[in-house]
Amino acid sequence: MKPNVLIPIFLLAGLPAWAAVPADFAQVRDVSGPDRRAPALAEIRLDAAVFAATRPGFPDLRLFDGAYREVPFLVEPLVEPRERGVRQPVAARVGEIRELAGNRFEVRCDLEPDAPAANAVEIRTPLRDFIRAVRIVGSADGQFWQPLAEGIIYDYARFLEFRRTIVPLPANECRAFQIEITAMAADRAEPFVRLVEADDQKPELAEELRRAPFQVGGIGFWQSGSVPSVEPVLQEWTPAGIQSSRDRAARTTEFILDARRAPLSQVEFASRQPDFNRLATVQVPDGDRWRTVADGVISRISVPEFATNAMVVRFPEQRADRLRVVVQHANASAVKFSGIRAFGPSYRLIWIAEPGARYRLAGGNDLAEAAGNDNAAIRAALANGNVPEPWQLAPPPVDPLAPDPGARRPFSDYVPGGILLGFSAVAWFFFARARKKNKAARAVR
Repeated sequence: MKPNVLIPIFLLAGLPAWAAVPADFAQVRDVSGPDRRAPALAEIRLDAAVFAATRPGFPDLRLFDGAYREVPFLVEPLVEPRERGVRQPVAARVGEIRELAGNRFEVRCDLEPDAPAANAVEIRTPLRDFIRAVRIVGSADGQFWQPLAEGIIYDYARFLEFRRTIVPLPANECRAFQIEITAMAADRAEPFVRLVEADDQKPELAEELRRAPFQVGGIGFWQSGSVPSVEPVLQEWTPAGIQSSRDRAARTTEFILDARRAPLSQVEFASRQPDFNRLATVQVPDGDRWRTVADGVISRISVPEFATNAMVVRFPEQRADRLRVVVQHANASAVKFSGIRAFGPSYRLIWIAEPGARYRLAGGNDLAEAAGNDNAAIRAALANGNVPEPWQLAPPPVDPLAPDPGARRPFSDYVPGGILLGFSAVAWFFFARARKKNKAARAVR
């Protein structure tokens, strides 16, 4: 190989790796805060404009100081301590399940010697469309028995995913239990009749469910409680736009949320309509298709014995341009929704601010790779109990939810206006020509 060919190769090999500068990014915003005499942790809250400009995982997010040097940082969701409900199985010996006259069932159960106390009983059954009464008595020594709980278990498959097979127990020290499962008395089934009527069904259906044969698949005991947990702090991320439509043939209502990559993890429906139970599916774009990320049930029931007001569907956090939510009405009438709101975690960016330094946050570059942030010092400071001082992120120069005024419009956008302008020019030409001929005719006269 000739020496003059090798020279450029050695020169290129000696060049440092590409260093990013603020001008490489679509969005650059000033960061301001208090003057410090010593280095200290600082934080800013990321807003909708930052998420709209950056890609999931923040590979194209940078923090620069006044000398255009990249500053290490840490991005994390805000969290807060909460109590999280848990349910643990309680070991028990389940005796023979005896079926008595009238499709009644009785069973004796004893907790294992080392098992903790139980505060719930589950009646397992493979059946659908039923309603049954359950009576439970308990004993601490197997000699003296006391009533513990009376409840109902039910399944109304026609009222989408409306099922309960667990009977809660009060605090107790019982080790033995007698469980009786019987048909509901007609007067006690009246609330179920109202529920059936609220679903636009005939009252006779409630009687069919009350008299339907029953089958016990098993008995389970549970201990429910709560444990300390750390959960993300949620905030509302208002979509840039929402499109809704109803497919009468498919019996669905669809919402398309212009999410602009906001970190969403739940949607909340608004409706004044009472007594409904519907399956809602949440989807995100996956190429030319939609990918399902969660299914949930939204429910509002006004009958006191079955009262619910669950209008939220939760799902794993998503950062997508759009979010699709489909509500299935099945054989019931469509629910009239008055709105839908989106929520997700709040995020903060943390760094070590130097005295007298000024900073700029830059984001938005489809080719940028994740910066090699060495944020060990930041994590160590947080672990030592240091609390970051809040700084302010300047507003974006242009509203990211509005069309870019500098962006070129597609040619197709100009076609209607161009056609109209062309017709106007032709009409003006013929009008001027006719006027000129008219003047010439008058002059001859």
